[in-house]
Amino acid sequence: MHIPYRNITHMLLTLIGCLSMSVLSAQSMSLEDCIQYALEHQNSIQNARFDEYIAEKRVGEILSTGLPQVEGQASVQNNFSLPVFVLPGPDGGVNEVTFGLPWQATVGASANQLVFATQPSNTAAGDGQPRSLWKYLRKALTELRKK
Repeated sequence: MHIPYRNITHMLLTLIGCLSMSVLSAQSMSLEDCIQYALEHQNSIQNARFDEYIAEKRVGEILSTGLPQVEGQASVQNNFSLPVFVLPGPDGGVNEVTFGLPWQATVGASANQLVFATQPSNTAAGDGQPRSLWKYLRKALTELRKK
């Protein structure tokens, strides 16, 4: 297999450039800086920060269930060929009649607001009675903040 010298020199220059960049990026740190870096990059601390991020997003998810939900839909239909029906005419002849519209469009919108949540986990004191959504959200938020 023939490898041109141009490719070999290109690979060597790239390798030398990468090695020189790693040498140039080395820096000296004091003991306190090393300890601070180790604490910031420790796996358990990073996991705790990630768990906090997840909890914040979960709070947003719970709050979004209490916000109004708006939905919309639209459709357009083009009937290229309308059906033709053959009907008897008044004088014994035949009449061809088409039914339908060449274009048809529908538009719809709906909005929902959750006022009471009736899930079993959302009952006050386990008595089966629904409580307001805001009380449920407040309790869920305090539980998430405790974690």
